[in-house]
Amino acid sequence: MKDVLGLVIMFAVVGIGLAALLLFCAGKVTAYRRWTLLILAGVFGCFGLFSLLAYALDSAKLFAFTMLFGMAGIFLPPSIIELIQYKQCTVSVHAKLKDKRIYHHKFSTLWTPIFSYTYNGETIVSESCISYSKRKFNKLFEIGKTYEIFINPKFPTDCADKRKFPSGVVGLLVLGVLMLLFAVCILCLPSNAITIK
Repeated sequence: MKDVLGLVIMFAVVGIGLAALLLFCAGKVTAYRRWTLLILAGVFGCFGLFSLLAYALDSAKLFAFTMLFGMAGIFLPPSIIELIQYKQCTVSVHAKLKDKRIYHHKFSTLWTPIFSYTYNGETIVSESCISYSKRKFNKLFEIGKTYEIFINPKFPTDCADKRKFPSGVVGLLVLGVLMLLFAVCILCLPSNAITIK
């Protein structure tokens, strides 16, 4: 365990640094995304602190737990929050698809519709809580057309097109749960079961 000091320091700095960055960004986004960022900040902060603790205790088992817990923490909070937000969008409105926002990730690209609609006399322009692959987006949407979407009456900027259930989010949720189960299994192993040389 002592030979991985550089790796541990990198995980600690990255984890705590990302936590600080997410906390800073949380004040500039919608309520839904704020909760996602705050939870992720907590996960990354714990990830960094657990890495340092694993090194201090010279515990390979705790280090392995930290890696799996960190990965579970990346998948679980956003997918849970996205499903909750999707469920809370219950009021039907007609909205014009104004534009799209494209998010590039390491392994995928997601397209998020931007809708313009009126609710309680106020015109709102907001991103959907659900993102799509390019193929699905092009199949479901056309910029300039009007669609029935659902909004959260408490937070009218939260909106979702409910024609297609977000199965990708459920996949991430299952992946996160599996990582969490593996992390718990590692904690149940004997202390000398895992060694890092």
